[in-house]
Amino acid sequence: MNYKPHGKLLDGIPSITPPHMDEDLWTVDTTVRYVTRDGWLVTLYKGEESDLASIPRILRALFGANGKETVAALFHDHVFGHRKERLHATMKPVTHCLTWRECNIIMHDIMILCGTGWIRRNAIMSGLWAFSYPVYLFYKIKQT
Repeated sequence: MNYKPHGKLLDGIPSITPPHMDEDLWTVDTTVRYVTRDGWLVTLYKGEESDLASIPRILRALFGANGKETVAALFHDHVFGHRKERLHATMKPVTHCLTWRECNIIMHDIMILCGTGWIRRNAIMSGLWAFSYPVYLFYKIKQT
C-alpha cells in the first residue's frame, strides 16, 4: 500500500537523546516543526521530554525504542498532552482542539516521513488505536 502522509516535517528529522540510567524520558535535541494538511503547525521545542507512552510497552519490548518511530511518539505525546495550548495556525485563528483521531494521524504520518517500516508502523498504530482512547477520554474530561 502506497500511503502518502497528510502533512510534512519542516525541519527534517530531529536528533533525540535517549534516557540516561535513572531516567525514563527521551529529550528532543533540536526544535522541529510539523505542518498538518489543514495548515496547523505543531512545534516540538529543543529540550522537550517524553516517556514514549504513545508506543505500547509490549511493542517497545518487542521492537526496542530506539527506532525511527521515536520522533513520531514524541510528537504524539506532545499533541496528546497539549492539544490546544501549543497549536498555531498558519492561515487561521487558533480555535481548533485536536481530536484523538487527528493526534493518531499525526503520529502515523511522522512515522512514514521518518522511514518506519510498514510492519512496525502498523503494529505500533494498532496498539495505539486500541489502548489510547481511554487515555484521550480522561484528558478530554480533565480539560473541560
